[in-house]
Amino acid sequence: MLNKFKKFIEKIRFKHKLRVMDDFYYFTGQSSYSFFPPSFYYTHTPEEIERITQEEMQKIRDLIDQMEPSDSKSAPIYDIIERYNSDKTIDEP
Repeated sequence: MLNKFKKFIEKIRFKHKLRVMDDFYYFTGQSSYSFFPPSFYYTHTPEEIERITQEEMQKIRDLIDQMEPSDSKSAPIYDIIERYNSDKTIDEP
């Protein structure tokens, strides 16, 4: 009984640690630099992380493909995509 209670407390402490870690991550504005919060990497295996990252990247690619530029592929996003696909370096403005 006591052992179960200890495991229960440890599980709660771990979840709290993850929540605090994510709160700090969002508070410092780091969420714009990665797909997932830190707790995601603690709760998933490397294989799951790779698979889920690929799925998310595919969703982003699909959204970009669905975008219709206002002036026949003259929107800035298409210039960036073309340079990326042609392995040229992107010049900073």
